[in-house]
Amino acid sequence: MRARDPRAVEAAGLAVRLLRLVLPILVLVGVSSAQAQTLDYGWRAGMVVSILGMDGRDTAHAVIRIKHTRDNAIAFCRDFVRNVTEDCIRDTLAEETLKDTLTGNCDSGEFTDFYGTHYRFLGRNPKADYFADDKYLIKDLDADEMADGSERSRYLINLGVHRALCPAHAPIDMDATVVSMVGRDTAAAVIHVKHTHEDATHSCQESGTVQKPTEACIRAELAKRTKDTVTADCVKGVFTDYYGNRYQVSPNTDPTYPAAKVNIVNLATGKKVDQFSADRTIRQPLPIYRALCPGS
Repeated sequence: MRARDPRAVEAAGLAVRLLRLVLPILVLVGVSSAQAQTLDYGWRAGMVVSILGMDGRDTAHAVIRIKHTRDNAIAFCRDFVRNVTEDCIRDTLAEETLKDTLTGNCDSGEFTDFYGTHYRFLGRNPKADYFADDKYLIKDLDADEMADGSERSRYLINLGVHRALCPAHAPIDMDATVVSMVGRDTAAAVIHVKHTHEDATHSCQESGTVQKPTEACIRAELAKRTKDTVTADCVKGVFTDYYGNRYQVSPNTDPTYPAAKVNIVNLATGKKVDQFSADRTIRQPLPIYRALCPGS
């Protein structure tokens, strides 16, 4: 059997990890009325539904109204099938029999998915390590079984549904220890953090294939963390990280790069952050923005 290029293995591992960051995110930042908000209902590119309205998010009566539209079907045919035809559009619309609402009780963690199945988000999985596929517990209440992190269990899709319905109740996955939070989802969001050896270890491990990091990497990572506060204007989509960088978030409307739900630009350099880069020196800022502005 031919040995796999370790660089390819590392790149593949990073791609999977970044997919876990990007997939659950709603396109809500700075969206104009002409741009439909969408939510992923499946793993494949273009498997999205349009959001018609939202009520009671983060309450015991959270509701998101959705519709699988012709534009959604076109996105699937364009981004996955790579051939937009009337037959493809018709078949895509006919195949998916989705509900028109997602509902959630954010107090109990219960919610329904695109097919009406009932789930409960149960928080951190005490038996799973930091990079496990089932880092959080999601129980299928109808089947009475726990999601195992696989595609079959729809783990990431349902984590995204829970985050959409109950953003302030969703996990915070920054590689820093949260001390306090004020004004999340406002124009003056602030999170105070501290940086531990374990936090730096996780950052060093996030460069592709998880491996035991060196003490040199951990020391260098801690030295680069010059800020113990991250801030955001969630209205404008501007935020800072703990490395002293300032960013602007905006919706990604480029159909040639559909996997990236948002664009993130470093305001000092004017350069767009490559969310799928295999460069181990890049620290992805998206989890920080999601922590500051969970409903955005």
